[in-house]
Amino acid sequence: MLTGSIPGWIGEHLRHLRLLRLRSNKFHGAIPRELAQLSYLQILDLAHNNLSGSIPRSFSNFTAMIREHKSSRQPFVHSGSSDRIGYAYVLLRSTYVDRAVIATKGRELEYDKTLFLVTSLDLSSNNLSGDIPEELTNLVGLRSLNLSKNQLTGEIPSKIGDMRNLETFDLSKNKLSGAIPSSISSLNSLVHLNLSNNGLSRRIPSGNQLWTLTDPSIYEGNPDLCGFPL
Repeated sequence: MLTGSIPGWIGEHLRHLRLLRLRSNKFHGAIPRELAQLSYLQILDLAHNNLSGSIPRSFSNFTAMIREHKSSRQPFVHSGSSDRIGYAYVLLRSTYVDRAVIATKGRELEYDKTLFLVTSLDLSSNNLSGDIPEELTNLVGLRSLNLSKNQLTGEIPSKIGDMRNLETFDLSKNKLSGAIPSSISSLNSLVHLNLSNNGLSRRIPSGNQLWTLTDPSIYEGNPDLCGFPL
């Protein structure tokens, strides 16, 4: 039941945070741009609050969401006091054990031993407005992106296919318009997709992993969409 705005000092002073979960509180106001300074952050969950304003374009600076996390555990490598990551994979230490419940793949899953592999950005169920920043497509190591149940407008970024590690992609219940980018067919790891209840139009792209996503509810609530599986 926390209230008020999310403090910017989290990004300014807690530079080594790997997980920030403020889900299901009563925070309001804009998302502080200072959070983009959390270069080690792998999981950001601000869902189910009353946040407003736009998605910070500086979120493309989440370095740990750009790296592709491998299955072998490697310790963190620090570059002195500069807080730069360099070429090191941003993974939890092999001696570090923790658990976290993450909303992904359409349900809540608990991770423990594999938590160091999870990269997730969940801003769902707020009052965020404006477009989806094209800069977010730089987060090519991201596995779960949930921006559903907001007031987002504009088109889905054309470079969404660059986020080749996405397993969960949810933009449902916004006010998005235009065609679904053809590059979405490049998301070969995708297992959960929801673009329902927007203002999307034209033909649904086809091919690759999209052929396995046969549930029409993925696209329902977009009366101007056509094509498989509608």
